[in-house]
Amino acid sequence: MKLAISLPAPGLDARTCVELARRAEQEWGYEAIWLAETNGPDSFALAGALALATERSTIGTAIVPVYNRTPAVLAMSAATVQQLSGGRFVLGLGSSSHAIIGDWNGVPFERPLAHVRESVAIVRQALAGEKTEFAGTAFRSHGFRLGNRPRQPVPIYLGALRERMLRLAGEIGDGLIVNLFPVTALPKMLAAYRAGATSAGRDAAGDEVVCRFQVLV
Repeated sequence: MKLAISLPAPGLDARTCVELARRAEQEWGYEAIWLAETNGPDSFALAGALALATERSTIGTAIVPVYNRTPAVLAMSAATVQQLSGGRFVLGLGSSSHAIIGDWNGVPFERPLAHVRESVAIVRQALAGEKTEFAGTAFRSHGFRLGNRPRQPVPIYLGALRERMLRLAGEIGDGLIVNLFPVTALPKMLAAYRAGATSAGRDAAGDEVVCRFQVLV
C-alpha cells in the first residue's frame, strides 16, 4: 500500500499546494500525489508545477473529466506532464458528474460510458505516437499526431463507482480510482472491475486501486 496526499486542499492556493506536496515527499514520507479537479486549480497546470518541485512521488489526476477537454488536448497535457516528471505521471480520467459537466460547463452529460471508452482509445493512439484514426458515437479524431510524445508510457486509470463503469474500467484501464462509497461496497466494486478485466482477457489482480479518504487531523 502507498500513502498519498490529495490536492488541492480547501483554502490553499496553488503555490501553497506545491509547497505542501514538496514537504509531503521530502519530510513526511508520502509516495504519491493525486489531484482532484472541481472548481480549483487546473490539474495539469498544478501537476506540471509538482513535477518540478518533487523528485520521486507518483503524480496523478484523480480525476479529470473526459467531457470538457478533447482527447487530443488530454494527450498533449498528459505527455507534457510525463516529460516534466520524468515518467512519474498517471493520467486518471472519468466522466465526472452532472453538476460539474452539465451545470458548470454547459456540456450535456450524456453517454458517459461511450465518452470514457472513446476518449481513452484516442488518447492511447496519440500517446503511442500514432496518427489518430477514430470515429465513434461520442468522439472522432482524424490525422492528429502528438508532437511531444513522452519517452515513458502514460498509464491511464479510470474513475468508477457503479457496476457498468467499473466493468469498463477493468476492461480498458490500467488501474482504478474510487471515491465516496461505503467501505462495505468495496468487495463488490472490485469484483466488477476484475470481471471487466477478465472479459477483456487480462488479469487485474495486480492493478493499483486509488482511494481517497477524507480525514481531519
